[in-house]
Formats: sequence, structure tokens, C-alpha cells
Amino acid sequence: MRKIFYIILIALPALVNKLYAQQLPTFTEYFFDKAIINPAFVGTQPYFSSTLAYRSMFNGIEGAPVTQFLSVHGPWQIKNVGIGLNAINDNTGPLNTTKINGMFSYYIGLGKGRLSLGISLGVINYSLNYSNLIRTDAIDAALSDNKLSRISPDASFGIFYQTKNYFIGYSAMQLIKSSLDLTKQNRPVIAQLYTHNFITGGLNLGLNDKLRFEPSFLIKTVSASPLQYDINLRTLALNTIGAGISVRSGESVCGMIDVLIKEQFRLGLAYDKIISGLSPYSKGSVEIMLSYRKKLLPPARQREMHPRYYVF
Repeated sequence: MRKIFYIILIALPALVNKLYAQQLPTFTEYFFDKAIINPAFVGTQPYFSSTLAYRSMFNGIEGAPVTQFLSVHGPWQIKNVGIGLNAINDNTGPLNTTKINGMFSYYIGLGKGRLSLGISLGVINYSLNYSNLIRTDAIDAALSDNKLSRISPDASFGIFYQTKNYFIGYSAMQLIKSSLDLTKQNRPVIAQLYTHNFITGGLNLGLNDKLRFEPSFLIKTVSASPLQYDINLRTLALNTIGAGISVRSGESVCGMIDVLIKEQFRLGLAYDKIISGLSPYSKGSVEIMLSYRKKLLPPARQREMHPRYYVF
């Protein structure tokens, strides 16, 4: 498995030479809570987890994306299931997107690890505030004076496999390709949701009890667009202080740092240095994440038979 991981990591730069925009928000510190990109991760750890995130992209450019994220989930250990809820609010200029999803997963032991299948179901609200547009003409019949919005169903699917030494997963987000015509006049589709595919994997290379390295990758694809990838390397010392670097194809180089506070809170900061054509106009992107995790004891009958592990 490690040989396959290294081959993918080395081959990725040769596969991509362009970057295309995506409909879903981008996060740098997704390792804090992989439920951001895969519902199958929900409940796979013996923890009650809650994550708050704030991300401001392309600072210095007016109307650039600003995103808030909330996730709460945990395992129902007796039934081998995980349940949770996440919410995302993303604002880009006059367009605001709010998503609320319930998440469910079911996991089984497989080999030396655990295989999990997950789904998420919810709604997406798109709204367009025309008053935030800069108009060339004070009166433009093509532009409404009101705020238009549309609520659409949302669904995602994921599969996730992990052991103490590595993890790998796949997810498909926005399976329902709803129209984004906010006029609700049943016109030919001019915009719609597209399914986003995520493939992720990583290793836990523990040199000793005090230091470990965590190389990982994330591949993102959208219909009719070339794939995009992240290559990450994080170092964790004493399970307390983490630091890392990430390269996002054609877009940015990211620096990350995180610290464990009082054994239950982990605070992370990330800064993305833009390397694309936007670099002369943007000061980069900033991300803050705060995670709370409370360990749950396994059911009494499983404490000796199935020892638990956890890799932060």
C-alpha cells in the first residue's frame, strides 16, 4: 500500500498543468476533520468531534470567497454507525451559498483496519443579491432589484478505509445536479450543480513516540475540467504541535501550524501564498480551524477484544 501511495504522490505533478474553479469551497487543513470532504469519515474515530472553520480566500480582491464551516459528529459504537451534521456558508461577491447536511456512516472491520461507507443528505440554498452588483446603468431591466434565492436538495456518498499506518478514501459530492436558474421560470439550464469527486490518502510514519510524519494527497475532479491536486506533508511532535506545508496545483503554496490545547482542543492556522496569475493582486488566503474532541470509551464487551486507536 505504501508503494502505491508513493507512486501516486510522485506522478501527480505530471498529470496536471491547469487549474479550474470549483463550486465547492476549498480548505487547506481538511485533515482536522475529513468529514469536510467525505461523509464516510463520520464516526470512524472513538471521539465526539466538533470543528469550526473560517477561511478568507484571495485577500485584497474585492468580493473574494469567504467561508464558514461547522461540523459535529461521533460514533454510535454499539451499532457500528456514525452520525453527524455539517453546515457551510460561502459568500462570493453577490452570491451566497448555504449548505446543511445530515451525515450517516456504517463501518466494519476489514483486515488490519476499518472500512466505512457514508452518505450525506441535505439542502443547498443559493441566493443572489443584485444590490451588491456594480451597475454601469443605474436602471437595467435585466437586473432585479430584489434578492433571488433557490433551495435545492443535496446528496453525497463516500467510502473510507484506514489502519494505524495509512488511510485512503473516495467521495462524490453534489450528486444531485440541480439547476441554478434563480428566476424559477423553467428556462433552458444556464447553470447547474456538478458532481465533485475527491480521492485522498495518507501515511502515518512514526519515527518514535515523540515524532511522526504524515504525507498525504488530495485529488479533486469536476466534470469537463482537468483534475486538481494537493500534496501535503505534516510533522507532529509530542502529539501536541504540528507544522506542515502543502502545494496546491497551479494555485498556491500553503504553510500550516496547529497546537493541542488542554488535550481536547486543537487550534490550526494556515496561510496560502498565491502562485497563480492572481499573485500580483492578492495577499493570499488565510484559514483558521478550531476542533474539539472528547474521547469515548468503547462498549464494555469490546474493550479487550477490539482495542481502539486514533491518529489526530
